Amino acid sequence: MMTSEPMKKRALIVDDEIINRIVLKAHLEKIGYEVVEAEDGAQAVAVFKTEDPDIVFMDIVMPGMDGYQATREIKRAAGDHFIPIIILTAMDDEGTFEKCIDVGGDDVLSKPYDETVLRSKVRALSRIQGLYGEVQKLYNDIQHEEQIAEEVFNNVVVAHNVALDTIQTLWRPAGRFSGDTLLTAYGPGGDLHVLLGDFTGHGLAAALGAIPTAEVFRAMVTKGFSGHDILIQINDKLCTVLPANLFLAACYINIRPSLDHITVFNCAMPDLLIVDHSSRRIKKRVSSQHCPLGLVNEFPGYREFSQIDIHEGDELICFSDGLIESRNEQGQEFDWHYIDRAIHQAAVDDTSILNSLSRALQAFCGDIPQHDDISLVTIPCNRALLLADSSSDRSAPSDLSEKQINETDQADAINRGEEKTDGAALNLTMCGERLKKMDPVPLLINQLQEIESKIDTQEVFTILSELYVNAFDHGVLKLDSALKEEENGFERYFTERDRRIAELNGGRVAITIDVNLAHQHSGRMVIKVEDSGQGFAYASADTSMDGRAGLSGRGIPLLDELCESLCYEGSGNRVVATYTWPR
Repeated sequence: MMTSEPMKKRALIVDDEIINRIVLKAHLEKIGYEVVEAEDGAQAVAVFKTEDPDIVFMDIVMPGMDGYQATREIKRAAGDHFIPIIILTAMDDEGTFEKCIDVGGDDVLSKPYDETVLRSKVRALSRIQGLYGEVQKLYNDIQHEEQIAEEVFNNVVVAHNVALDTIQTLWRPAGRFSGDTLLTAYGPGGDLHVLLGDFTGHGLAAALGAIPTAEVFRAMVTKGFSGHDILIQINDKLCTVLPANLFLAACYINIRPSLDHITVFNCAMPDLLIVDHSSRRIKKRVSSQHCPLGLVNEFPGYREFSQIDIHEGDELICFSDGLIESRNEQGQEFDWHYIDRAIHQAAVDDTSILNSLSRALQAFCGDIPQHDDISLVTIPCNRALLLADSSSDRSAPSDLSEKQINETDQADAINRGEEKTDGAALNLTMCGERLKKMDPVPLLINQLQEIESKIDTQEVFTILSELYVNAFDHGVLKLDSALKEEENGFERYFTERDRRIAELNGGRVAITIDVNLAHQHSGRMVIKVEDSGQGFAYASADTSMDGRAGLSGRGIPLLDELCESLCYEGSGNRVVATYTWPR
């Protein structure tokens, strides 16, 4: 069996003296090298590119391009490949040696050549070259794995974010991966949930924590859970899957479709800033109220959440500590003084706050390398931010197909009270402590989606939320929604709500949902909600949305608009809402 001989290594000798080349060539061939030659620097660069040598021996003093310049050019041409260059010189002063190393030489060989010294230097550099190759292979493997990780990260964390055409972001990772995370999603009621997080450190290890965070966030937002319930689950998940030294500082924002108030939870993040829509000045700062997520199992109650009044057009500014800890050449930090000034300058220049902060940061830091991930998010509270109602035009088409006519007939049969042929009933009663800790709406929505996927989840979520909030807040807790009309009304309302929940002893809310399916695209839902409260004078309630510009009293008109029928019974502590689809 014939075997091919291993390929000889190739050496390039660069020297304008032929006798020097002959002597060195003889030594190299003796230790197994194939030799190519060049007489000057320019020729050496050309031969290097065509012959691909494994090692280069470079004379310094040559006509035209000298050895220093040729060494620079060859190192540049080699790129990421390590090709050792041994500088040949008869000079032995320290300055010459230092310059040889500075231009890229890897070792120096003095003339006349000593065969033992030559062999030792070649062997040492060959060993280094082999180690460099192994390191390069490992680096290439890491790069490949990082590319895969980046694709997975983008698919799981980034790709499903919403409202990014309205939300503005400044994103500057300290490495390929950022430990900062932005998650956005719409709830079934059309409210926008935003989480800006900052994991410990930066790079791939920090970014990995975003994957379980995103999975919990999106699954629970879609089902209609509150920010408090979502953060409890994220905290539990991170405490379970992350090592002790990796945790998440986060700012959680929930923006209501009415654009009249937001819910904020800040755990170990810099202050959330709320900028007034008219004056463009900071009117509110929401400071951190809790330690990072994934650090301790205990999680605070609703009282730790801030309910803040806003107006349409206000802007929310949220960022990681990488922004305020950025440093300039003098070691100064880009602190609150610079941030406040940049926001003020945005109003003066009539430009966006994000652009103003970005310019100020660049002018402050210059080309100084950043030591931490930087993330900045600005959220304009305007109608463009909200989930578009794709079902707003619900008028039936004039050219109904036979199938659609049959479905409509079946739906009419249901509405006439004829016998149910397909459907389900849900019953849920909550008392005492369950009322303090449980939001039944997401659970009911999840069950309804299992029963019938064609219902308009956004509308049904809105109906259930309004009915339950009216029963719990006004029936059980006896809260007056007129509180919202006062200055800082929502903050006062929810502060009083938290106080009454903490003192609650007893109370009951019962919910029954009867679903009757006419066909896969049509049906009827009867929702009954009863609370233990005293009720209200429903006969005199205004069920019109006309002129409802205030912050209270909009629940009944909204329900009346969405439902086919809305009927209050007893003292007003029992309501029956009928919803049909398609409308």
